[in-house]
Amino acid sequence: MKRPLFLIAAICLILASCGKEPLAVTGITVRPTTISLEIGDKYTLQASILPADASNKEVSWRSDDTAIATVDPATGEVVAVRAGSTTITATTDEGGKTATCEVTVTETGQEPEPIADILPLIPDPVFRAYCEYCMENTTYTDFITGRKIEIAAWDRDGDGKLSSEEAAQVIIIEIMGDDDVEKLSSLAGIEYFTGLTHLNCMRNNLSSLDITKNLALIDIDCWANNLTSLDVSKNTALIYLACGGNRIESLDVSKNTLLELLECGSNELTSLDVSKNTALTFLGCNSNYQLSRLNVSNNTALIDLHCYGCQLTSLDISNNKALVYFSCEDNQLISLDISQNTKITLFNCQRNPGNGEKFVVKAWFDNESIPSGAPPTNPYDSYHFTKGSWTYYGDGETITIDYQKVI
Repeated sequence: MKRPLFLIAAICLILASCGKEPLAVTGITVRPTTISLEIGDKYTLQASILPADASNKEVSWRSDDTAIATVDPATGEVVAVRAGSTTITATTDEGGKTATCEVTVTETGQEPEPIADILPLIPDPVFRAYCEYCMENTTYTDFITGRKIEIAAWDRDGDGKLSSEEAAQVIIIEIMGDDDVEKLSSLAGIEYFTGLTHLNCMRNNLSSLDITKNLALIDIDCWANNLTSLDVSKNTALIYLACGGNRIESLDVSKNTLLELLECGSNELTSLDVSKNTALTFLGCNSNYQLSRLNVSNNTALIDLHCYGCQLTSLDISNNKALVYFSCEDNQLISLDISQNTKITLFNCQRNPGNGEKFVVKAWFDNESIPSGAPPTNPYDSYHFTKGSWTYYGDGETITIDYQKVI
């Protein structure tokens, strides 16, 4: 009887592995080798075992002075306790190989000592390579739009190093992920770019993003990463925040009163408070499947509101008289009142349950006078209002939209 080829291959692999000697650990490196933190700051160090395919990759961490900074023995997360300096040591389980990181802790608000070269403090190879490129090049091409971006070479004194003073003068960082290139896993080191106003790191593999030191930021686009949280409480200059396509469970934007655009769709938000964000003209909170309440009564400047794909059971937009584009389909809405929103040109509300038969929409028109064609205020736009009927997912019932004119 012939044996299947895949079975023979599997047996060969097993036999080969049985005779293979485990690779011994020959060394360890730690990145970064020096860090400066303020009291209360946290930073996770990265260890690399040598060779990369060594059999035993277990590492333990310890701090020489836990009164200055502690370190999690398993994860390498450093917590700054009080001002001073200490050494964090990583030790391999096999062979006892060691590598260290020098930690300096300063008082909160105290100006840190200048750093001659921050490149060794940037652990992610993609971020580091981007910095090295920008040190010499004054232009680069946005691979999505093809446009040339003019920037000043970061290495202003031409010494081949990127000092903390030079990093502080950088105003734009754009590292957008692409399927054909290696993606970002960490932006550790971005804290040195204190003058940064624009950050675009969309479509990468970031699981965390600390921008608490980047107080000058005006716009952030971190769409389509793996973030579970995002702290923007100190980024009070923000005007544009796009953090959709992540796994963020809560988002506090109460301190970001200058926000004009907030795109936080396709996350895992259960609540969203935008009552302090009165300058908002665009709000996209769609596809947060556990979001059941939304209050936009204070957001009177809203032009775009996209809240489809949530669990909203009611929505009051009577104060949002500037609305032009409004999408609220795929919710749990029984009815709607858009009678005060006479500037609307796009209105999508399909696949809501209504009352089981009809979805009543109070408006400035009725079923016989639904706006069509081009709005008088904008000949380049066109009216689009949900019409007819749809099948509601929950019970498979046919729901018919019913526009009722409010006199």
